[in-house]
Amino acid sequence: MMPKKNKILVIDDDPGVRESYDQILSSNPVSGIMDKGRDLFAEKDQDIGVKPSRQYDITLTDCGEAGVSAVQEAVSRQNPFATAFIDMMMPGIDGAETARQIWRIDPDIKIVIVTAYSDYTPDDIVRIVGREDLFYLRKPFNPVEIRQFARALTNLWELEREKELLSEKLARA
Repeated sequence: MMPKKNKILVIDDDPGVRESYDQILSSNPVSGIMDKGRDLFAEKDQDIGVKPSRQYDITLTDCGEAGVSAVQEAVSRQNPFATAFIDMMMPGIDGAETARQIWRIDPDIKIVIVTAYSDYTPDDIVRIVGREDLFYLRKPFNPVEIRQFARALTNLWELEREKELLSEKLARA
């Protein structure tokens, strides 16, 4: 049986960061920037080249507006994202507003706000977004943290979808 590929959205204005996510989470990364990824996310002795145990379909976007559009398109095609990693500080709409807009389109997506620095506290972000079920990750982080978030949140997303489908089936019975 072919492993299931959950969709993960990455929204970050830094091309090096986007490519590093791709290296960390993808079994077929789009480029080879391992040294930059190590500089951004890991200690020199850590290996970000280890392939993830799960398969992910990664979509990389460079701003909040593009991320919101990607979620809208995915939902309209009935092929939603399981998880989004959203940079907090970006030109245009910031990470908190991006998360708020994404959750208006798809309330089931799991969101991780990723930041090195933010003008907002976690309480401010919750107030802006209107939900408390956000996850936070500070930059720089190591690849293991990204893989753990991806695995845990896509598993949670899958379980919630399975529960919903089973509840609908039982209601029809």
